[in-house]
Formats: sequence, structure tokens, C-alpha cells
Amino acid sequence: MMRLYSAAMGIYPRYAIYYAPAPGGVLDHFGADLLGYDAYSGDDLPFPGDVTLARPDWRDLTQDPRKYGADAPGSRAAKSREADAEAV
Repeated sequence: MMRLYSAAMGIYPRYAIYYAPAPGGVLDHFGADLLGYDAYSGDDLPFPGDVTLARPDWRDLTQDPRKYGADAPGSRAAKSREADAEAV
């Protein structure tokens, strides 16, 4: 069996905070276009032409993320800030 987390951290509960852009905003449209899915309406959307020209398998690559829509886990931002602090 493959363990995703170390044994020492496996006993602690895990939490995640996600940010989803406001419906109809610039960031919402950007994410929906790249995923080919509008998470608020549930509609499939066409991908921008240049994306599918560069990666013909883009629909396959975005199949799993399309379920959730464009979001950003808060843990990534925290890790980025830690990396920035270490770089200084």
C-alpha cells in the first residue's frame, strides 16, 4: 500500500481552504476557459483555440480538474510564502 503522508503526520487531521473566484469575474472566465467547464452553470465550454493547437490532448488533461472548477488551495500559497522567506 502506498502512503501519501509520513507516518508521523498521518495521525493529525488535514484541512484545506480553497478560494474560488466570484462568478462572472475575470479570474472565473480565465479558469473556466482553460478547463472547458463553467463550475457555476455546469456548462461545458470550448477551449481557446491556441490551447488545443499546442496540446491536442488538453481535454483529457483537464478531465479531473474540470469536476471542481477553477480553485486555488490555500496550502500552496502558504508554501510559496515559506519558500520566499527561505530565499531571503
